[in-house]
Amino acid sequence: MNGSGSTRSAERGTRNRFAVVLGVVVAFSVSLSAFGQGAKIVEPPKPDYVAGEKLRAQLLAQQPAESSLNGLLKLRDADGNRREIRVHLTTRVLTNGAWEAAYDAGGERPEKLTVRHSPSCPNVYSVEVGSGSPVELGGAKIFGSFAGSDFSPADLGLDFLHWPKQAIVGTGLQQGRPYKVLESTTTNASPNGYTRVRSRVDNETGGITQADAFDAKGKIKDFSLIGWRKVEGVWQLRGITIVDERKDSVTRLEFELTVKDAER
Repeated sequence: MNGSGSTRSAERGTRNRFAVVLGVVVAFSVSLSAFGQGAKIVEPPKPDYVAGEKLRAQLLAQQPAESSLNGLLKLRDADGNRREIRVHLTTRVLTNGAWEAAYDAGGERPEKLTVRHSPSCPNVYSVEVGSGSPVELGGAKIFGSFAGSDFSPADLGLDFLHWPKQAIVGTGLQQGRPYKVLESTTTNASPNGYTRVRSRVDNETGGITQADAFDAKGKIKDFSLIGWRKVEGVWQLRGITIVDERKDSVTRLEFELTVKDAER
């Protein structure tokens, strides 16, 4: 393989690892919706459920390398009040394709969320608050706030990939990169959750690059990447932004890069 091919392969592998480590997104473009400006979606004659199920299986089969990242949650509420919370993300690889992501938030009320992923089983969520014991979350509780932020356990765990209906509802091209639009739907949503998620999946990396969540009234959440930096030849994710349309609030999850003077 030539040098450029090796570089593309390394970049693809690194971006895929970040996609599954975060459990949320990979290669988002900040302030640029895949379903908005600059992205024209070609819709098929009807939703393709067979292709959607195949793509869902591929996404669930992604398993990250073990890692440890420091980061910062930056919160802004509807009144413009801002605060920051230190967070640490640890990823462990388990057996049979399973893996576990632990989000450990500090502050006055420390909270640790653990999400156990498996290709063939629903996610398992547990939370520890303060010095308390782990408590398993289920039902509507997975749509509650993590550490007071706009991220819910269901958001961080990409829970919609376990919903019963998965269909390819479009294809498109964004900044020269082809992608598929995966629509995940459920009829068993909790009152504070959502019933439909549209995700853009990059054809080359196989990673989710955009996700918008809807309830019966319309879009309630959207996600975007702060961006990437290349650090000593390795692509590193700078962070993620989530906007809660219902609360008019924003949370940014920013990660500390291993080298300060990283190439943009």
